[in-house]
Amino acid sequence: MKVRYSPIGPITLLEQLFLYEEDSAKPLLGNYLLLLAHDVLANPARYRALIIKVRMRAIERGWGDTCIIMDNSVVELGTALNFKLVLHAAEIVDATCVMTPDVLGNYLETMSQIITQGDALHDSHLPLMRVPQGETTDDIFLCVTSLRSFLPKKWGAYEVEYWGIPRWIANKHETRSSVIEFINDNALGRSDVHIHLLGMSNNMADDIYCCTLPNVVGIDSANPLVLGIAGVPLDVDKYVHVERGNYWSATTAYTQSMQNVYAMHALVAPNEI
Repeated sequence: MKVRYSPIGPITLLEQLFLYEEDSAKPLLGNYLLLLAHDVLANPARYRALIIKVRMRAIERGWGDTCIIMDNSVVELGTALNFKLVLHAAEIVDATCVMTPDVLGNYLETMSQIITQGDALHDSHLPLMRVPQGETTDDIFLCVTSLRSFLPKKWGAYEVEYWGIPRWIANKHETRSSVIEFINDNALGRSDVHIHLLGMSNNMADDIYCCTLPNVVGIDSANPLVLGIAGVPLDVDKYVHVERGNYWSATTAYTQSMQNVYAMHALVAPNEI
């Protein structure tokens, strides 16, 4: 299964990545993007225009269909946006799938949000990306089972079951592989499972390893760009995960940022670059 990397950044930097891509036959912004709902809602016209151009370029260059994941902005805002707002953001860019509500590291609160917003989730006309949470791996596994039970694969309407695995799991438990394996082992004959790694963890080597596991289709991160702005090359052996600081107000994607994004694409999908 083809694995892809999504750069994360404010709309100004994403627009610049697209322009820099003009002079290269290689993906830079590419055709696989996780977008943050709060930023899409703040800049709807610019995001709509950008994604139209991204899709057209992907077709022209033979890169295949463009995948757009709409994130609920829980990491950026501290609390996930209401699902109806996330769905509205997804509609602006004609997203491929939309993330369900979650509470970082908390199984019970995540399921409470799922139940509270259940009507909107069940009425969604877009496929749902489920995000399991929990303090322990057993809690996370239980959350996977509960999400499958409460939010089945759109009752046969969609062929793909989408999952997002948070980076904090690797930071706390050293790897996301056990969660990926649990999702795959308990797929119960579902026709297609697509797993996305939500952010790069502090263990880049494990992130790259997890990208090789069955049904993992992508990973996103702002860190290659953030490192580039600080003038730091992306290096698996000397990897550092830096705080974003005022990154969301950044207006310039520097040369090192471009090089880091290319490097991340090459690490995730070496046969595609």
